[in-house]
Amino acid sequence: MAKSNSTSTTVVWIWLHEALALATKACGSEVLAKERLTEWMASGRLPWDCTSFEGPNADDIARLREEEKESEVGYLLPSAAYHNGDPAFWRASLNIWWDENKNGAREKSMFGAKALGIRVPSPHLRALLPGAPDENKKVGSQKGRVLSVLKKLYPPDGKVPDDIPTEVVRGQVAGELSDDSKKREIATPSWDTVSRALGRS
Repeated sequence: MAKSNSTSTTVVWIWLHEALALATKACGSEVLAKERLTEWMASGRLPWDCTSFEGPNADDIARLREEEKESEVGYLLPSAAYHNGDPAFWRASLNIWWDENKNGAREKSMFGAKALGIRVPSPHLRALLPGAPDENKKVGSQKGRVLSVLKKLYPPDGKVPDDIPTEVVRGQVAGELSDDSKKREIATPSWDTVSRALGRS
């Protein structure tokens, strides 16, 4: 599965169950992998979207609260109004379906938001996993490598326009550092490192 952004750069997206398989292999524990994936999506470090998202808006939640006050039987209300790709959704109380039949999650409230067909960008995930290049102590400062190249790519001060996606910049940086990386037998800086160098995370 691939998605293209406005600059025609193709990013490979993978389903939630595929992300879990990769994370489990890297973490050595499925329980830990689930915790990390949820944590990364909740913090915004790992973007996500889905093929189907349904949930109440702010007006719906306000109405439900008024109805709950008048009801003799209390029920669990939605925590907030969320949208597709919203990191805050992963901070709610959720039931998460990690299997390939659903790749989904929904609030525990019967009136809450539900996302099905959840997917994440593979490059972002791989950069976050244990063992990613930036965690290799022999590499040194990957961020420093990025900053030095940015000054060459975007003279004089390395300031990158905000409308240029991080993935595009990462590709440019990787190209410039390709020979050096091969010579030193190290990987090119990850998406997360480039994002930090750009001041975007």
